[in-house]
Amino acid sequence: MNYDDPHDVTEAVRGLFPAIYRNAHYRTDPSSGLPRRMLAALQHLFLDGPLTVGEQAEHHGVSRPTMTELVDRLEGRGLVSRMPDERDRRRVFVWLTELGLQTAERSLHVLDPELVLTAVKHLTVGERRHLVLGMHALVRSLEGDPT
Repeated sequence: MNYDDPHDVTEAVRGLFPAIYRNAHYRTDPSSGLPRRMLAALQHLFLDGPLTVGEQAEHHGVSRPTMTELVDRLEGRGLVSRMPDERDRRRVFVWLTELGLQTAERSLHVLDPELVLTAVKHLTVGERRHLVLGMHALVRSLEGDPT
């Protein structure tokens, strides 16, 4: 492989990532029992903070009644709660409960820490350093911060 060629490196990363995922992902969904749409709503709240039902509906591309029903179901499971906007009592925000925070955070981690730890133990300190620095660099670049 030619490390000077961005195309070669791109293909190497693309080829390696599925193998990493295949070998280190959670064998069972850490948030099992939640339909995809519910999990997506929790993750969106976790990443973007309290939102109104309308804001969530717009983000997920569904109608307000559909989003209201989804929020009702999440609330019934103890994962979210509604809270009035202190500045405008007509607005109601939806936010995660402690259980919802834990569930959303856990669902965002796709790699099983025990499987990764087992693999990392087999790397030299230098390999570990290069792995972490390289992953940080790739994330920074993907997020538009090349520094």
